[in-house]
Amino acid sequence: MVETHFKFFKRQPSFLYKNEPEIIFDCPPRISSKKHEIPLYLFIKDFEIYDFFAESVEIQIVCKGKIIAEHSFCEIEKYKIHEKYDLQGFRFIIPKPDLCGKNLFVYPKLKYKIDKKEKIAAVDNINTTAKLPFSVFIAEENYPNDAQKTAKFYDLHCHSSHTNDHIEFGAPVEFIADCADFCGLDGVAITDHSYDICCNPQNYLEKDENFTHWQDLRDECEQKYAVETHLGEEISVMRNGGKAVHLGALGNKNFVIGSADGARKNYKRKLEPSINEAIKSVIDDGGTVFAAHPGEIPNFFHRLFLRRDFWRFCDFKNLEISTIQAVNGNFDKTWRKARNLWIKLLLSGKKISLIAGNDSHGDFNRYRATGIPFLLVSENFERHFGKARTGIYSKNLIDAIKNGQTFITSGAFVDIQIDEKSVISNTAISFEKLPKVVIKSSEEFGKIKKIWLFLGYRKLQKENCVFVNLSEEKYFYSQEISQNLFDNCDYLRVETVCENENGTLSFAATSAVFKR
Repeated sequence: MVETHFKFFKRQPSFLYKNEPEIIFDCPPRISSKKHEIPLYLFIKDFEIYDFFAESVEIQIVCKGKIIAEHSFCEIEKYKIHEKYDLQGFRFIIPKPDLCGKNLFVYPKLKYKIDKKEKIAAVDNINTTAKLPFSVFIAEENYPNDAQKTAKFYDLHCHSSHTNDHIEFGAPVEFIADCADFCGLDGVAITDHSYDICCNPQNYLEKDENFTHWQDLRDECEQKYAVETHLGEEISVMRNGGKAVHLGALGNKNFVIGSADGARKNYKRKLEPSINEAIKSVIDDGGTVFAAHPGEIPNFFHRLFLRRDFWRFCDFKNLEISTIQAVNGNFDKTWRKARNLWIKLLLSGKKISLIAGNDSHGDFNRYRATGIPFLLVSENFERHFGKARTGIYSKNLIDAIKNGQTFITSGAFVDIQIDEKSVISNTAISFEKLPKVVIKSSEEFGKIKKIWLFLGYRKLQKENCVFVNLSEEKYFYSQEISQNLFDNCDYLRVETVCENENGTLSFAATSAVFKR
């Protein structure tokens, strides 16, 4: 979510600044078939410094251009479930219409008083946003899975309210867990910025030697929710050349410091952790690590002023890192760049697996971010919480990531199996029995349109692609791989594309299966 009050100096012009709290509605982009309600969230930030009073909320539900339901909530203080630091969070529940398989549009408004003047905020009160209603898909089925429902699904990169700085802030953990549950996910990883966690909760420009944010975040992640909540961190680490990249960490109990690109005063760059040092700290603490969004190249201003950089092949030399977050929101050009890096690493002999996340800061239904500082907020309606998911073939998330038992998807379930069990792992196998490609989709994500089998050859430093010709497009595919295809290869992997009736494409890719 977008922070609009920060200025470098008091009289600095800012088109985004308003003399009132940030008011932002949000809701899940998808409602699981198991749910009978739709939650709507309201976040009000920096409320304490204003003469502000929230009065009532009105919600319209629209389908195919017609209003099908209207709901009103008065005395909204009783719907508040979070108030901490400078953020309030409200949760409103409305009945789910009996319209499975359809997209609904949710249009919320808040009536409030600021300095005794009555005002209305529709969707949000942020300058330059479109104020369009939220799109919510009412699912008929669970996420595609195998017959035994082996796979579990996670969003492994999202930020909570403990990420709070000059330009953005996240949602409280309890709201993230609630949204994940309604979307149909099994769990989330809360990966707040290390440069935010080390700051004073009351003033993000001041350092906090007690790491209050970390202690609070750890306590919140240990609470019981409807889904798993995994404590994590997005650590700013130094690559060779003195520039910062982001390292994802999961399962570490102790905070790892990293403030290089956080735009904070009085930090000492020489004391910032190197990639190796941060990795060692996390692994020694029982956690696991991943290269965060390696396909993204920082913009000019981030590179110039924050000395922020991007992951390169040489950064993985001699590292105890076995995972990259290849998708950050969408299977777009950043995925293609990360994919190229991943293939290069595989062909060099590194056993690197894939995970996916959405890097949401709140931003459940759409991605809001500062486009041009102090001037413009950009919105991405195709990027939302839970869209890019990590599927795991193990009961334990951390173990699955460490062992490479993962696939990434925005739609279909995809696997490589022997005797109906997944063989995707960093442990090489002998292929005494023929492996099988298994793909399952649903009406929500569409029929299987294309399948590619990739075979990697280290000596030749290349992959061969076998395009699978489909006799017809359907929701399920299962086929053994011929022995002669993988006789001399070092690893194999699968990618697939599905397309639904609206023409929307979804993608999925397995991690590699290594040959002994």
